Amino acid sequence: MSSDAAQGYGRSVPRIEETFSAEPRNISAARRFVTDTLAAWDAESFEWAAVTATSELATNALLHAGTGFTVSLRLDDDLLRLAVTDQSLRLPKQRSHGTQAATGRGLNLVYALSAAHGVDATPAGKTVWCDMRLEA
Repeated sequence: MSSDAAQGYGRSVPRIEETFSAEPRNISAARRFVTDTLAAWDAESFEWAAVTATSELATNALLHAGTGFTVSLRLDDDLLRLAVTDQSLRLPKQRSHGTQAATGRGLNLVYALSAAHGVDATPAGKTVWCDMRLEA
């Protein structure tokens, strides 16, 4: 785990990341990482949305990229950036599925929970990110 200026919600711009190996049990470990970090930052207001988005993005990294992944969080007052980085060059695709489909809604859910979202491609993989805002 690495951390920069994790001095608390609203006092600085905390940033932290943790890398997980490509094992199914690490989806829940990533969720715990997010929950524990937000609690340490006294930013539990973000918890439900951030944990839900983490679950979806980490699962996508494991299932579609097939690589380990890094979860990073950055908090700046009422804006939380959550990002998941993997080592696959394949960019995610937002899909439309029928009402009976069991999969394919993850990115739609992440996008619905976020104020902004995107994908940054790098020579070594990609980072899928979303920004979440506290409601005024």
